[in-house]
Amino acid sequence: MKKILSTGLFFLFACSFTFAQDSTLTIGVKEAPPFVQFNASGDATGLSIDFWDLVDDNLGVSVEYKRYESLNDLIGAVEKNEVDLSINPVTVTDQRMETIDFSQPYFISGTAMVRKTGNRWLSFFDNLFSQQFFSAVAVLLVVIFIFGFLIWIFERRANPDQFGKGWKGIGD
Repeated sequence: MKKILSTGLFFLFACSFTFAQDSTLTIGVKEAPPFVQFNASGDATGLSIDFWDLVDDNLGVSVEYKRYESLNDLIGAVEKNEVDLSINPVTVTDQRMETIDFSQPYFISGTAMVRKTGNRWLSFFDNLFSQQFFSAVAVLLVVIFIFGFLIWIFERRANPDQFGKGWKGIGD
């Protein structure tokens, strides 16, 4: 426990010493609404900027945003240590992971599909008389027939009253 505590205190001391040396972070940004946008005066705004402001309040360092016109230029600047970090939405690829580190994403989005609403009854009957529905029913009937036939094969002699005699018993 003492080892963990001393390691944690050393890490905390090292971080505070690092920030005490250089209390200005340079953050590379590229316009990517709604995450990073630039207002008329050229100041960075958006979701990522607001999120960083929350983090910055806890760090107590000043921030300087450096604007880049393309994502490749921004990633190159991070690789070359021209900026301390970037807060833009960037896709994680194997090639990028070889040269830069990524944090856990703070915004995860799913893909959605939108369509105009239609008549529910028409949609119901379209699905009811579709090829997929009839295929599913056909497969179900084949499975039921196979298991019924197997039960008839194994049980017809042991329960003749239940299954009848001969091939007529299959229907029973």
